[in-house]
Amino acid sequence: MELPDKYKGALLEELKKPKSRQQLSEDFFIEMEKALKTISRSMPGVIGDFNTARDALLKKYKADVIDNIVDFRKVAKIARATSVGANATQAANAIQRLLTDETYSITQAWNDTVSEAYTERDIVSRIDYLLAKFDEVQAESIDDEVRDKLEELIERTRGLLGTGE
Repeated sequence: MELPDKYKGALLEELKKPKSRQQLSEDFFIEMEKALKTISRSMPGVIGDFNTARDALLKKYKADVIDNIVDFRKVAKIARATSVGANATQAANAIQRLLTDETYSITQAWNDTVSEAYTERDIVSRIDYLLAKFDEVQAESIDDEVRDKLEELIERTRGLLGTGE
């Protein structure tokens, strides 16, 4: 991993501690570095200094503002906001705030920017999958459980669309 010596040293110091007292791990740095690389590729110029960004994220992790290293994957998705039709300026501002505001969490940045767009994309994908499955099923072979779920789906869809017949 291409990581400045300062951070390699911090990681090595952590590894000397008993497992129960370690705060940092290789996984933390791997997830953080992936997120930072995605930001730099997708939103050039948003990260001023990488070490300043690393320090900010490390500080947040130690303070439990970032409580799950997997959340760094959300940062990468925020950086790719345009891929789901979300506002790139809002996403860039959220990432900059994430790197400067000590209390602003990844979850807040996610909710402020791309959460809804990714949810909608997921729904479309699942509907496409479901529609393809419908082509494989004969109406007479549908059992009561499937029929009940389809009725529930119809009802909820009408509610979402505001066409409650």
